[in-house]
Amino acid sequence: MDILEIDAVSFAGRVAHVAAAELAGLLVFGEVRPLPTWFAAGTDLAEGYDVTTDIEAMAVYVSRRLCIGETLYRSRSATDWEDVDPAIKMAFDLFASTTASVVSKLLASQEQAEKDLELATRPPAPAIAVEDTIYETEESLHTLRPEAVQAQKQIAHYDQAQKADRKAKREAKALADAAKRATRSSTSATKHVGDKPAPMSVGEAPPAAPVNRGGRGHKKQR
Repeated sequence: MDILEIDAVSFAGRVAHVAAAELAGLLVFGEVRPLPTWFAAGTDLAEGYDVTTDIEAMAVYVSRRLCIGETLYRSRSATDWEDVDPAIKMAFDLFASTTASVVSKLLASQEQAEKDLELATRPPAPAIAVEDTIYETEESLHTLRPEAVQAQKQIAHYDQAQKADRKAKREAKALADAAKRATRSSTSATKHVGDKPAPMSVGEAPPAAPVNRGGRGHKKQR
């Protein structure tokens, strides 16, 4: 049976009634013995009374009001709640809480089942051409666009040009420094050569020694 075919409220009422009847019978009789007329305590019911109508009515009331056992009891009886047998009080409380819980879970499951069915039977959406969308196809996240490839090439060329320019500047500076050192060495050598006396020609007499004008250690001629 499909879950969508289940009457959530009616099913929850039947489940809650079984639990309440078992609890009431156990507390009243002291043994595992259901008490089908737990909700009609103090009321004479005919033998073989069909409790279906009462159970469904109570289940509807609880599902709409989400009430506790005392509220459910007061909706059916004018007897003071304080005078009710504790076993019956517990049966009403159990019926109310069980009904609310089962209804909630069933309705949630049915809602999800309806969504799943709608998705399963929904016709596929028509295909839309790429040119009619705002999206563009991409081969891969690692695939570069043409403009990105061109930009990378330009950056590589620029780096190479910068390296070549720096190398040329270093070489030109080294040549200039070498030329300066050579110029300084040539100038220094020329100066040293000019300080020495020029060599004498063949047959040239050496210059005369300076005349002693009465230096120390010599007597003056009379």
